Amino acid sequence: MILNASSSAAERIKLGLENFGIYAVCKRAMDMLTNLAALEAGKLHVRVNSIKSGAVATASAIGMFGGKDSYEQVMPTFQLGGVAPQSPDELAQFVLFLADNCTGRFFNGSNLLVDGGYSVM
Repeated sequence: MILNASSSAAERIKLGLENFGIYAVCKRAMDMLTNLAALEAGKLHVRVNSIKSGAVATASAIGMFGGKDSYEQVMPTFQLGGVAPQSPDELAQFVLFLADNCTGRFFNGSNLLVDGGYSVM
């Protein structure tokens, strides 16, 4: 299986994300590349998908804002229901689900939103 890293920013640009235009375009291109690669690699029994995550609270992301307190003040609560940005471990659990040949075997050419509902807000 090949798993590409996309982003929920590829869905649409929202207020407050105007400076992410080039980023969003590149992630949208990754989605198309995922679809094309799935068509070609599927003949070889290789699945190709992408995960379109929302905000992930990594040490690097927190560090860009000068610490956890600053990060939490600057980053809006993206997920529906007031859930904080997902942890790397939560995203990793979904990756394991997709990588498993039983649970993820029918996912191919999918650009999967794993953003807690951010893209529908």
